[in-house]
Amino acid sequence: MAPAMTPDQPTTVLNSPAFRREALRSDQRRIVLTIAVVSALVTFSVLRDLVMGDVPDLPLVALTLAIGAVLLLFESASLILVRRALARDESPPGWLLPTGVVVEALVPTVGVLDLTTDAVAGPYRALLFPVILLYPIFIALSTLRLRPALCWLSGMVSAVGYLGATALTVALFPDVGAPVRLPGLIYVTVAVAILATAWVAAAIADQLRQRITLLVEAADARRRVENRARDTLIFALAKLAEHRDTDTGAHLARISAYSAALASRLAEAHEEIDTDWIDRIRVASSLHD
Repeated sequence: MAPAMTPDQPTTVLNSPAFRREALRSDQRRIVLTIAVVSALVTFSVLRDLVMGDVPDLPLVALTLAIGAVLLLFESASLILVRRALARDESPPGWLLPTGVVVEALVPTVGVLDLTTDAVAGPYRALLFPVILLYPIFIALSTLRLRPALCWLSGMVSAVGYLGATALTVALFPDVGAPVRLPGLIYVTVAVAILATAWVAAAIADQLRQRITLLVEAADARRRVENRARDTLIFALAKLAEHRDTDTGAHLARISAYSAALASRLAEAHEEIDTDWIDRIRVASSLHD
């Protein structure tokens, strides 16, 4: 029987199949929420551009639809990969999580640059337009990845993207002055606020991670108790047979050992075979007669 999992063994729990499944389910919810948020924002932006003004800015509408379509395709592909990993009980591709963080964190920056040429927003106003609220929204969604480091990555990419959009605006529109152009410290403050949001998100992700770890440990302890009760019953029946016939008892012990050895060799070629499966085979083989 495997030793009990304790709180001072976080690495073992975090790398367990049970925690991986919970993390994948959490990421699946995040992707669904992201798709809903992006769909709503694209719909709102297109309707706004079509309704406001006498002549709709068709190039801007086309650009908004193109950006939305690319992001929705990426999120849909991510959802397929996560669901496949769940169905196969395996980890998703290693590039998926960090790539998703970077792509989503750059969406608000693209929105800001998009609005820089907008008739309503224009340069500098776009840097403080409601579109910048997308930064904390995507950072908040990153908490469902259950990895604090990815929250920090989201915040860093978002802050660098915002400052990059600010620098590009200054380079392209140097002649625009007050009151449209505000002191540079205002834009730096926005970037600092984005980083502060990432700090809070990382703390929340860490708390979620610890809570799920405790739940996985509790479920593992409950499973061990159930397995112990099952094993006790099976071994009691086997011992009963041994008491009546010592040859039969020795035969059952040999079959259990052979079955466990064969299952262990199979595990080398089949990732889905774990120690629990091998233990179940070892115990159940005692009742083959």
